[in-house]
Amino acid sequence: MKLVLIYEGLDVNRNPIPTATVEADLLWFQTLYGNDPVFNLYGKTAVIWSGTWRFSDADVATVRAQVGAPDKMLLLGSEKGAAAYQARASLFDGDAYYWSSADPLTTPGYETRMTQLSAAVHATGGLWLAPAAVGFDARLNGGTSTVDRRDGATLTAAWADAAASNPDGIALISWNEFTENTFVEPSRDTGTRYLQVLSGLTGAPGPDGNAPAASPLPSQTASDSPTSTPQATEAVRGAGSTTPARPSSPYDPIPSLIVAVIVLAFLGLLRLSLKNRNGRPGPDVDRRPGSTAVKPR
Repeated sequence: MKLVLIYEGLDVNRNPIPTATVEADLLWFQTLYGNDPVFNLYGKTAVIWSGTWRFSDADVATVRAQVGAPDKMLLLGSEKGAAAYQARASLFDGDAYYWSSADPLTTPGYETRMTQLSAAVHATGGLWLAPAAVGFDARLNGGTSTVDRRDGATLTAAWADAAASNPDGIALISWNEFTENTFVEPSRDTGTRYLQVLSGLTGAPGPDGNAPAASPLPSQTASDSPTSTPQATEAVRGAGSTTPARPSSPYDPIPSLIVAVIVLAFLGLLRLSLKNRNGRPGPDVDRRPGSTAVKPR
């Protein structure tokens, strides 16, 4: 199993935390774990900076220079659209859009947005990590937006759209984010259902060790949203791919903030060498000599 770190750059009110804090946290991470093979999924350590769209170009450039991207670490942004990424492409080594609240079956332009983002990122040799979520429910956080899980059909549709965008990895949203109902971790209400769905999507053995089961079709509409109020926990994002990455570090109290969540390469989840399958060469760390380098919704 390999790991990718997703660093939360926004506070609870969705405002950017001090740039000095981001810089210190990533340097701390880089110093302690930058050379650990477990983080070498793309040829070097990779970090997804969640919330980059709330930071200025100057702030991102400063952090990028301090962590030595892309030579020492790959720094991925979390821009929400192709135009936004294109305008700042020189600041990042790729993009990982944490799109948890959209419905792949009803949100207008869902697949198109991901395809365009992929093209923008790959145009400059960056890594594109496409999102796929099982569902969404903002009500435990005081919101009203919901996306039904449809007994796995929602994840199946999202996965298909993510795979169609020619990604370097699929970022599964998420492992245990119970407060937003995007978790895939076994639970009282859903059992191991979502591990079974993932088994069918990835071809890996299911939670019972048996061969993968067929994934549900998007036309299915059964609902299984939790009715209880589970404890809030951090979400683990899935990632998978083949390219380099970079490190990070914190400021004072323990990584109080690398509230980040170590993004898993969930079940090996996705060492999708889709690039090779589609005949597109993988990104190279030294591809953009002057280049610098995630939970947006």
